[in-house]
Amino acid sequence: MTTLPENKTEKHDETRYKWGLENFIYVPSIGLHVSENKSFFGKKFCEINEEIGCEDSKLLSIFEFEEFLKYSKENFPGLYEEIVHESVPWRGEFLDSSFSLNGSHSYMEYHIFDSEKKKIIVKRKNFEETNLYENKRISIESLFHERTHLGLPTQKTEPGSLDYFPPERNKDSVSWFSTHSNGITLSCRSPASYRCGGIGARIAKLKK
Repeated sequence: MTTLPENKTEKHDETRYKWGLENFIYVPSIGLHVSENKSFFGKKFCEINEEIGCEDSKLLSIFEFEEFLKYSKENFPGLYEEIVHESVPWRGEFLDSSFSLNGSHSYMEYHIFDSEKKKIIVKRKNFEETNLYENKRISIESLFHERTHLGLPTQKTEPGSLDYFPPERNKDSVSWFSTHSNGITLSCRSPASYRCGGIGARIAKLKK
């Protein structure tokens, strides 16, 4: 369980609560209840999606993760600092965004809750040409405001300390956010088959 330091700016209201054995935060901008803690360490991206789909849960997409970070920064700064603070050893979490860049058939896939059918469905969006295709260090605060609707940076996203690695052309990949001794990273080029004891996942639910 996350233990936060004493902080007079930290909120303790109805948006932060316990759900079963886990601590959750409700993020109004995306309408999701997000776990404060990560789990599923050492599992592949596809294995995690299969397991949590049976629990009416899903991973956060890149955009949803950024909204979670922004809300945490404004309301629960202790949690925000814990997530983005440089760490040893390396640690990370998969995000619900997979890419296929193959010319005219380039797209990103992620999951959404279909409240009418009461199930989780896959959405596919064409990859936007305004997205950065080169490695770049960007500002995470700027990314909260200057990004595409998929949560990816644009040429207008300001420089900063977040290392951004875009998906590579002619390769299928998934995304993750990680912290390490040299800083923080948003990578969109991890093989879907990758597994590591230091990388897990943060689940989101639609209803409390």
